[in-house]
Amino acid sequence: MYIIAGIDPGTTVGLAFFDLNGNFIKVVSGKNMSKGEVIKQIRNAGTPSVIASDKYPCPEFVSQIATIFNVRLSCPNKDASHNEKMTISKDIKTNNDHEKDAYYAAYKAYHTFSNRLRKINNMNIDKKEEIMHKVLNGKTISSIIKSYDPLPIKPPVKPKRIKSSQPQTSTISKLSDLERKNNILTIQNEKLQRDNDSLNQQLLRVKAKQITKLKKEREIVKLRNIIRKLSNTINRKPNNKKTFDKTTNNKKHNDNKKNDSNKKPNPINKTNTNSQSNTNPKKVKLKKHKEDLKILLEDIVQEYQETREL
Repeated sequence: MYIIAGIDPGTTVGLAFFDLNGNFIKVVSGKNMSKGEVIKQIRNAGTPSVIASDKYPCPEFVSQIATIFNVRLSCPNKDASHNEKMTISKDIKTNNDHEKDAYYAAYKAYHTFSNRLRKINNMNIDKKEEIMHKVLNGKTISSIIKSYDPLPIKPPVKPKRIKSSQPQTSTISKLSDLERKNNILTIQNEKLQRDNDSLNQQLLRVKAKQITKLKKEREIVKLRNIIRKLSNTINRKPNNKKTFDKTTNNKKHNDNKKNDSNKKPNPINKTNTNSQSNTNPKKVKLKKHKEDLKILLEDIVQEYQETREL
């Protein structure tokens, strides 16, 4: 069975499946699903003809899945509103928003190609699903049907000569020319449509790569800012120590001069000096410095976790 698979990537991955007649099959989701697990889930549901996303631009994870299966990638031109997604998925039993988003992606992908699929479904031909699958991935209906049931080549029929039939022959000749031109235009139109589909696929993949690159660059800038903050905080420590040492030396020098000028040491002053030294402003500054570092490290951890979720 050929299917359309909608994917909502993230920490929790949502998957939804439709067949090529627009019938809903099922939704599933799982936390921390690897690419291999997603591929296995899709293969269990059927053979994918289209891999779809509800996000704009298309996430790289979804683009990579489409590349692995070598099938069409379907993404919207803009992000849908939350209300629109809820309206479309309201009649479907889902466990979380990820399954709703995946359902919306598969639903919209089917309706994007539904006219072509219905046209094939109404034809009196065999292997309709296989033909649908090939049409969704760039083949034309006429070329597929010819490959299944090639028409025999008939020898050209010589027109019979009939008296006074010159006007009829002229009309037949014009009709043949018009038919031939129409066939040429049809073939050209099908080729242009294939080229357009191919270019759209390439554009979606390029956009996905550019978005991923921009996200990585933003992450690098964030991490550099964190490193700069940390470096500045660490560099402030020796400066504070130097200032503190200078102040302490000046104080000691002044105390020595005072003691030299007095013949008898004053026990009260000595006690006061000891009590002031016990206050130790260095320890207070170091304690505050450690607290600042702790807060900074917590910020780093939080920003790193946010970066991983991207």
